[in-house]
Amino acid sequence: MATTKTTKTTKSNAGRKPKYIDQVEFEKLCALQCTLPEFECFFNCDGDTLNAWCNRVYGVNFSEIFAVKRGMGKVSLRRSQFQMAQTNPTMAIWLGKQYLDQHDDPKRYERSETTEDKIDRFLDALTDNLVNNTTISDKDDSEPLSDNITAPTDEGETEGET
Repeated sequence: MATTKTTKTTKSNAGRKPKYIDQVEFEKLCALQCTLPEFECFFNCDGDTLNAWCNRVYGVNFSEIFAVKRGMGKVSLRRSQFQMAQTNPTMAIWLGKQYLDQHDDPKRYERSETTEDKIDRFLDALTDNLVNNTTISDKDDSEPLSDNITAPTDEGETEGET
């Protein structure tokens, strides 16, 4: 009878231990909207290590979790902006432009003319010009649509015919 040897496979502890990154500190840095190099410096690791840690802890990469966690920083910034606006409106405006996508360009908020609006404006101009027997022009002194087409006279003939 042949004997078979069975071997147990055990998990090897080879390789580096995962870098310890304090989750609370990580989320605080996200709220402060730190840059990736600042995270790397704070935790003394590189971006790949941060990405691997984020995948282990949150199940998504660094940029995805950063986008979510920085929201608390925006809330805090907005709160501070309201408080600061009472004493330093210039700083509040600057912070809003930098981090909250606020702008003081009034044209950003005006309703732009849609294609439908342009068509309506064109049809109105066309109708007015046909009724007034003039060409479509930006000039005030519009020309007639054609020299051959004129309005009928009282005698039943059109002007220009002899």
